[in-house]
Parts: sequence; structure tokens; C-alpha cells
Amino acid sequence: METLADQLDSSLSQMTYSLLDLNDDCLHHIFSYIVNIRERLRLRRVCKRFAQIITSGLKTDYICLSTVNLLYPSELIDLTKKFSIKFEKSDIFNAVHKVYELHNEIFNFTHDDTQGFLDLPTGSLFFVVKFIMKSRYTRRSNDQTYYRNWAMTLIEYDLAEFKWILMRCPQLKILHVHGLHLDGYDLKYIPKTLEHLHLINTTIALHDFGDFLSTHGEKLQTLVYSRHTVIPLDSDRIIISQIEHHCPNLETLGLQLSYRSLTNFGSFKNLRNLTIEGCGRPKSFYETVLRSCPNLSECKFTFKTPPSKELLSQWYTEFPNLKKVQVELEETHVLAICPPPPSSF
Repeated sequence: METLADQLDSSLSQMTYSLLDLNDDCLHHIFSYIVNIRERLRLRRVCKRFAQIITSGLKTDYICLSTVNLLYPSELIDLTKKFSIKFEKSDIFNAVHKVYELHNEIFNFTHDDTQGFLDLPTGSLFFVVKFIMKSRYTRRSNDQTYYRNWAMTLIEYDLAEFKWILMRCPQLKILHVHGLHLDGYDLKYIPKTLEHLHLINTTIALHDFGDFLSTHGEKLQTLVYSRHTVIPLDSDRIIISQIEHHCPNLETLGLQLSYRSLTNFGSFKNLRNLTIEGCGRPKSFYETVLRSCPNLSECKFTFKTPPSKELLSQWYTEFPNLKKVQVELEETHVLAICPPPPSSF
């Protein structure tokens, strides 16, 4: 005859659910409990178990793969420190079926690792739509002689990683590149499915940039390009001319212009959002820009001195499609200590 204890055990076994079936609130309470654990040994056991759970959970389609560590605060040592649940790169690629967004920080990409990466089952990267690539090269000393080999090695690793990932992302639509120096050979690895391109602090020769736009520009809807290196005096005009000629469907454009000598902005009929940074420019230049972009609804312009409210009101009246104007002051030693204009500007 079944005892009461047996009945209770049977009921409990039927009520057992997989941790993967828990909702967000339950998981939040579980992690809150982990945060307050005082016993180091127990915390390590829990971390190991959660690593197994999360790795199993990745077997569903994963939207964003941006880090190999799950970090949460711990009171064991210091509130500023965090414990990590680490995953091997092979575990990630084996577990994830479809990756839609990829950040290169998940890799420890060195020359020794390259061969190991080539053997990984990277079929999940076939579905990547968005890729964010940030350079690991950091200048740590002014002694260029001492660090020359070290710096060049890191730059080579960045480019090798950049090309390795792009070759495995044939459906890429969004690409963010931070801090790389790219040439025409590197740009050929970017698939022609690309629609949104952000080049932040990235250096590209003018002729390589033009060649790239001639093959990829027609599909581009977003282009953001900034660089902090010294460039030829006529480069602003050439860059804008290349974009105007090769990117007829562009809707969002962000540029960092270096010289005040530029007077003509070309014509962009489909442009909806425009950002111009760099040196401050007079109102006459921006009025020329607004006339060249008749469908512009939002813009962000850089001035040497704050424009008047009357000028902005005049723009809203003269250009009926314009809904939002943001103002930024040129960064100089004098203006840096001055407050920006009101946000209503």
C-alpha cells in the first residue's frame, strides 16, 4: 500500500520542471539568491551548474552573441568585482544554431588560435545579420621603436579576424567597424548584401573607398563615416562626391568633415537623416545642405557659435519636411568649457 510519503514524493516528481522553462521573474530570483551567497565553495558549484544550463539554453535561436562571459556582482570579495561564467568558443559554436548579431569581443583571436578557429563548426554564422568589429590595437607608449612590432602584430590580428568572420557571414546587412585601417583588399570581403555601414575612426584611402562604394553603394541605406587621421585637403569634397554618385538609396548619412573650404554638398533626394560633425560651419552652408536634401526630416549640425532660435524657426518654416534639428558646438579649447545650447535647439 502506498504511504503518504510515497504519494508526496510522486507529486513532487511530477511538479519538477526544467530550469529552461522558468520565466524571467523566476530566473531573476535565482540569480538574486546567487548574488547573496557567502560561501565561496557553494558559489563555484552553482556557477558551474548555471554554465551548463545556459550552454544548453543557447540551443534555441540566439539573437545576440556579444560575450562569452555571464557576469553578475558578488559580495564575496568586493562589490566592484564580478564573477564570470565562461564558455569555450567550441561550446558556443556547437550550442548556437543561429546567430543573428555577432560581436568580435567573444574571440581571443591570435595567430595561434587561427588554425583552431578554422576547424570549428561555424555554420551558425551563416545567419549573422549584424556584425560589430572593434580593434584591439591600443597605443600604450610613445616609444614607437620599442612597441612597433607589438603594435603591428595586433593590427594584423584585427584584420585577420575581420576577414575570417566576414567570409562566414554571407547574409550580413549591418556592419560596424571601429578603429581599423582598411584597404581595397580588406573591403572585398564585405558581402554585397550590406545595407547599413558604420565606419567609426576608420581609415580608408580615397580611391579604395570609391571602389568599394561602386560595388556596394547601391544597396546602402545607412552610411556613417568618421576618421581622426590627417587627410588630404580636398578629401571632404571627394568623399561626398563618391557617396552622391554611388549611393542613390541612402536614407541616413553621418560624416565628419575636416575642412571649412567645402561649399557644395551635392544632392541627396532620398536622405531622411543627416549628421555633420567636425569643424563648425556657417549657417549659409547648412542652408545649402537643406536645399540639397529636400526630404530631410532630422539633422544634427556643428556650429562654431550657437545659432539663434529665430534661425531655427526660419528653417522649420522654409523646409516643411524638417521635424528635428540638433545643434553641436565645435570642440575647441574655448568652447569646451561653455555649456551647449538648450536641447530645444
